[in-house]
Amino acid sequence: MRLVHRPETDVMGLQVVAGFDRLHVVVPELWDAMFARRDELPAPPDGRYAEASVQLGGGRYRETVGVALVHPPKTRSVAVPRGMSVARLATGLFVTHRHEGDVGDIASGFQAIYDWAEGQDLELGTLKLDIGYTTDCTAQAHDLFINVLG
Repeated sequence: MRLVHRPETDVMGLQVVAGFDRLHVVVPELWDAMFARRDELPAPPDGRYAEASVQLGGGRYRETVGVALVHPPKTRSVAVPRGMSVARLATGLFVTHRHEGDVGDIASGFQAIYDWAEGQDLELGTLKLDIGYTTDCTAQAHDLFINVLG
């Protein structure tokens, strides 16, 4: 675990809002739909796609799956394909952890971040970023991030 400063980042792709109890169904469907349309998006710089998650309250989350684009503010010139959205992640301090294992165990990677942050007396926010998905679903390292408040 470590603290990193992330620049403002856009995750461009498909988006859904759903209750926590539905995420296990709607997010895999969202990935399938996004991968079917991936040629409409800029190629991910390192071949890995991203998922941004924002807890909205009341057990609801906004999930955006697609390409993570880091842009200086004056170069936001990438057109958003029809039917797609952009989740803008503000610059800030994040706790990061590299998850080396099955994609089905990513929740445990995020839990490790929460546990570590608690031991450091850090208050975490509601924004998560996971970079590491590939079109062929091969085992891949995932870089996980959760924003730090304050």
